[in-house]
Amino acid sequence: MLRDTNGSAKAPAPQGRGRITKIVLRHSGRRRTSPAGARRGKAKVLVAHQDDEAHVELPAYGFSDDLEEELRGASISATVVADGLGAPQKAVGDNHLGRDELWRTRRRESIKAAKKAGLSEITFLDYPSDVLRDVRIGQPTFDIQEDLTDGKDPYDALFTHSCFDRHPTHRSIFERAVKACLMMPPEQRPRVLLAGEVWCDHEWVAEAWRVRFDISAGLRLARRVLRCFPSQTEVRPYHIGAAARWIAHAVYEDTHGVQNTRAVAYALNMTPLIQDPPMSLAEYIANVLAQSMFFDYPLLGVSSDDIRQAFSPMTFGSNFNSTVARRKNHAGNHLLQHRGRRSPSGNGHHRLASR
Repeated sequence: MLRDTNGSAKAPAPQGRGRITKIVLRHSGRRRTSPAGARRGKAKVLVAHQDDEAHVELPAYGFSDDLEEELRGASISATVVADGLGAPQKAVGDNHLGRDELWRTRRRESIKAAKKAGLSEITFLDYPSDVLRDVRIGQPTFDIQEDLTDGKDPYDALFTHSCFDRHPTHRSIFERAVKACLMMPPEQRPRVLLAGEVWCDHEWVAEAWRVRFDISAGLRLARRVLRCFPSQTEVRPYHIGAAARWIAHAVYEDTHGVQNTRAVAYALNMTPLIQDPPMSLAEYIANVLAQSMFFDYPLLGVSSDDIRQAFSPMTFGSNFNSTVARRKNHAGNHLLQHRGRRSPSGNGHHRLASR
């Protein structure tokens, strides 16, 4: 493992292997302060890509009654695990950036954003995404574990990616984060494990499994931080999409109440996955789904318990494939009745009826 502590912007991109770079920041943005006499906590933001830090760190701009002790005035640092070289190649000013220049550009953007957000330090591990997604390669997990134990006290909160994130590299970081925590003695693990919203949304998750953050006061800062990544926002306007998501959360938060917040972010509470003993991921996901997505439909004679029973592992495992096949066949037959006719052989091949 290569180590580089000077954070030189002129260094070449790593050639398919990790390289640890830790940079202590001088703040150019918001400073976090603790109440007089209060213990100052610390939190870590562990993300896949450079611009992900702005999404996942968002709860730190807000406040939650559930996490007052952990986050009030916390010193927040970030670790970016991937090298960012898999970014779409419409880059700054529509110019195609070479490998080294793209790497330097994304790092500069990340450092600028971290300073603006008031982070205490930022660490880059510089692993290629394909390495991170290869479960046979354990070194990134060991590096994450080392990063999380770099200090006397455990982190009060660890923010990372969600198990429901659609981005495969993001899910890899989630897995490696949980694995790294479980490799640590229980007393050294982060006290709280939270997942931010990037390529997923947590609005649908039951309150028992999510943490709500009112980020109304930090919305303007969050937008400024996201604008620090033009190499990415010129491909997709993340600063617009992310802000729209947080504002929408506030608008649709209460079906019968009066809106009293401007922006809300939701973090998935994944702490049970790293507790002693830990909850299995399968059990965790099953609990989140069962408590979040099942409702009562009295007019149709269906209760949430009925749905849970139908969703049970036994029913899901034994009948799901045959049920799906029956529905596909039914849908296919229905389509053919309207658009064509079955072939005489009945083998599923058909030709469209003449019009």
